[in-house]
Amino acid sequence: MAKEKVLRMTRVNISELVRNTGSAEDLEKLHEIYSEFCALMRIRTELRRKQILAESQAKQAMAEADKAEAQMIAAMTKFLEYASNYSNVVASEANWLPPMTNQNGDIILESPFTLRDSRNAMVAAHKEMMKLVDPEDLDIRFEGEED
Repeated sequence: MAKEKVLRMTRVNISELVRNTGSAEDLEKLHEIYSEFCALMRIRTELRRKQILAESQAKQAMAEADKAEAQMIAAMTKFLEYASNYSNVVASEANWLPPMTNQNGDIILESPFTLRDSRNAMVAAHKEMMKLVDPEDLDIRFEGEED
């Protein structure tokens, strides 16, 4: 059978020490300071609980916002999949702004990049990449380049 360990704590009776070595005013002052400490400890505890509650509510609100965003993204994806059945441009372009309606109530999609913008961006990226490497050392060929 294992021997139980006893936790020993150092205990000092401050009231008794002040009572034996100090004056009645000193003992009264000790109790005032202790009362102030207890009141502040209670206030701190109440405020910490309010803080924990506020943080918990903020986390819950963030989780709800994240869920709503995920649902919105899923709805946007579903919308684009459906619209892709009617438009090759929608089917082939990856970047679309959220759908909106015009003055007539028609549902409109807009892409921040036209197909021409996308091609120009690819050409610019290709040119920038070519500045970084020596074309003689490349083992890859780009569309339209001769062997």
